[in-house]
Amino acid sequence: MSLANADGQKVTFVVQESKQKVKDEQVDQLAQVLGQDRADECIYNATTFQFDSVLLAKPGVMGVLEKHLEAAIAEMVEGKLLLGDEPEELLAAESVRTFKPGMLQRLAELCGRDKVKMQGVLAAMGSCATRYVRA
Repeated sequence: MSLANADGQKVTFVVQESKQKVKDEQVDQLAQVLGQDRADECIYNATTFQFDSVLLAKPGVMGVLEKHLEAAIAEMVEGKLLLGDEPEELLAAESVRTFKPGMLQRLAELCGRDKVKMQGVLAAMGSCATRYVRA
């Protein structure tokens, strides 16, 4: 976004998305600007998975995982490669609520080209959108 004053001096305002957790306050602020339905279209839960390295190091575990994750865990339980609580400990999942990728590209359409709404959405995004000012 480029802005100019009466003297012809210009500044360019650049906003980029960054992947960070979305706080409840940001969701509420976004819902106030766009309405709850539109706000819900902008947010999803991004899930990352991490494997327990000790259990992955057990003989035969990694080879089975390479075939099919869900089927492999069942196979490891049946084959007694993982015992007791080990199947639950093998896979740690983390779910983080974040803004959907491409929100900034859709910003004008999402806000009906309303500049006040666009400013409100950017404010709601907070640290989830990195802002740069280039003079």
